[in-house]
Amino acid sequence: MHFEKNPTLILLFLLSVTDIAVLLVGLPRYWARDALQFDLRTVSQFSCKFSLFLIYISMQLSSWILVLVSVIRVIKTVLPLRYPKTKIRVTRKNTLTVFCIVVIALCIINFHFFITNGVITEDGEASCTSLTPDFRNFDEYVFVYIDFLMMSVFPAIIIIVCNIFIYLVLKNMKQRRASTTSTDKVTSDSVSRVTRMLFVTSSYFVISTAPISLHFIVDSYVRPGSDDLTQAKLDMSFTVLYLFQFSHFVINFYCYTVTNKRFRRSVKKLKDEVKNRITRHGGLASDSHDVNSSAERSKNQSMDAVSKSHY
Repeated sequence: MHFEKNPTLILLFLLSVTDIAVLLVGLPRYWARDALQFDLRTVSQFSCKFSLFLIYISMQLSSWILVLVSVIRVIKTVLPLRYPKTKIRVTRKNTLTVFCIVVIALCIINFHFFITNGVITEDGEASCTSLTPDFRNFDEYVFVYIDFLMMSVFPAIIIIVCNIFIYLVLKNMKQRRASTTSTDKVTSDSVSRVTRMLFVTSSYFVISTAPISLHFIVDSYVRPGSDDLTQAKLDMSFTVLYLFQFSHFVINFYCYTVTNKRFRRSVKKLKDEVKNRITRHGGLASDSHDVNSSAERSKNQSMDAVSKSHY
């Protein structure tokens, strides 16, 4: 697919890797803890710190990759039509440079986990939590807001604004073109598909990531000193919203790639190439088997002839 030459496809590839990391680090940990009574975060101090760091930075990075994809779409769609004289080239180099800057910034924001959190054993039970009361106050009453802003609010605002710009430009293009020719009709249908895709992806991003971040904020204030019923309600809320958030990491790559005609064509081409290679390999293997079988039969006939002459 030559994705290494296309900045958007590079970001979508990085998005898929990031989302897979989120799914592998997040959900299996809870399954192993509840089903096998094994919590990876309590194995060592490093596993506690690194697991927290990795899950937070992966979730936030996934959001900001979508931001970069939206910004690239604006640069390629809006600027050439609204500001023809403005020349901004989106290359692989500057795309990866911006991506690295985002990664470094998120690493700095989440590096505190290596300082504030660790494994603490109380009443014979180990848990991965804040090491001191001051660190707990920071995690519960400060960082929850930082995470909410970095994972949901800021990315959502940028994505929605970018999509509004793109929608307005595509709408103007649709209005300017007459719908009498088949070419214009195809263009109009394409504009409608892109518009729907942008609306669905941006809307689902907001409704899937914001609730769990808000839950963490509410939990910080409600859980301390609450009764068993309230804690059970908070646990149920966490489970539902956490799983709902993970659905975003499952489908957003699909929304941003499979809905892209170029991506579908590339996948079809790749599938055909793989199929042809398998067919050719199978044909060669079959021919080789036939040749070997013929040679074996000739050898056996020769041996039979020699054996008969000895009698």
